[in-house]
Amino acid sequence: MTIFINILLILISLVLIVVVLMQEGNKQGLGAIGGAAETFLGKTKSKGVEGKLLLITKITATVFVVLAIATTWISSRTYTIKYFDENGEEIFPAFENSLYVNQLRYGVTYTEEELAAITPEEKRASYSAGSDVYAYSTPVKEGYVGVWNAEHPEKMPRKDLEFTAVYEIGQFTLTVQDGHNPVDEHATAGEAHEHEVFFTATATYGEPVDLSAVQLPEAPEGYTVEWSQELPTTMPGFDTVIEVVYTEIAAEATPVEPEAAETATPAEGE
Repeated sequence: MTIFINILLILISLVLIVVVLMQEGNKQGLGAIGGAAETFLGKTKSKGVEGKLLLITKITATVFVVLAIATTWISSRTYTIKYFDENGEEIFPAFENSLYVNQLRYGVTYTEEELAAITPEEKRASYSAGSDVYAYSTPVKEGYVGVWNAEHPEKMPRKDLEFTAVYEIGQFTLTVQDGHNPVDEHATAGEAHEHEVFFTATATYGEPVDLSAVQLPEAPEGYTVEWSQELPTTMPGFDTVIEVVYTEIAAEATPVEPEAAETATPAEGE
């Protein structure tokens, strides 16, 4: 639309320039006749041409101004994108992202009163027509994969858009592995440690997972071992890695016996 209006503006500008130049030429030509007798028909003809040129000038100038105003309005207008969760409640990922960036990068914080004063219109994502559209992710929901009900356009169209989050149960991977054994003679400093995998499985969220055969390795001397988190009985809602955690046993302090008090030998005669 903007391209079409810009082409019209160029064409009308050319017409306006030609019409104005023609009027100037006619006036110069009439002045050059000075002293010569003009017939009634000559006067009538020249006035008729000038009148037509003047009318064309007024029309093209008016159209030019109207198109210029329309182009400015269209270029400055913004369009909004509304996001809704699966329950139909409006959410504001663009606004939340802005708050996160301001706090993380610039240290800007907002009070509850300041946040409450911000209207939904100010929280919505707004774009000018033709600008790049940022594709925000759906809100995280444990055990589910979320998508929007429609595909985000790469460029903002000349209309407002609405997207609603849609979820389907997801498949995730559970891995149980050995951690970095501190007394492993093969794990030298600066060398990547290859974890021994005890168990791995991929299943739908909530499906039973049998980890009864997975046992903690024997603790090295001077250490205790435990899982980094409790072993689940069903598939977690995210890709999960559980490792063996080695904790060094603090050495018991050796009690220090108090030194025998030195007894002074009384001198003779005392």
